[in-house]
Amino acid sequence: MTEVTRVGGAAFDAGVATNITTNTTTLVCSGPGTLVRIVIGHPAGTGTVTIYDGLTAAGTPIGTIVTHTSPQPMEFDFNCAFNTGLCIVTAVAVQNITVVHRP
Repeated sequence: MTEVTRVGGAAFDAGVATNITTNTTTLVCSGPGTLVRIVIGHPAGTGTVTIYDGLTAAGTPIGTIVTHTSPQPMEFDFNCAFNTGLCIVTAVAVQNITVVHRP
């Protein structure tokens, strides 16, 4: 039997996951936080994922991901701060998207 013990340092916080499976505008988090990553589990046609620092799509754009049909999942690491909130807009092709953030 092997024992692993963590010594010192802060506990690892993997974040909070939100799954989006429709074309919609999703308020993932209100208030400040960190966008850790976005995983597109099954890219199904050309789709667009637009990320905003704000409570709506009127917020400050953080980035846009354009996907194409692929049998492989796609993962995008951001590790960037947002101040007002985290809003995700999905359009065109329905995707299976997981947004990971830390409040």
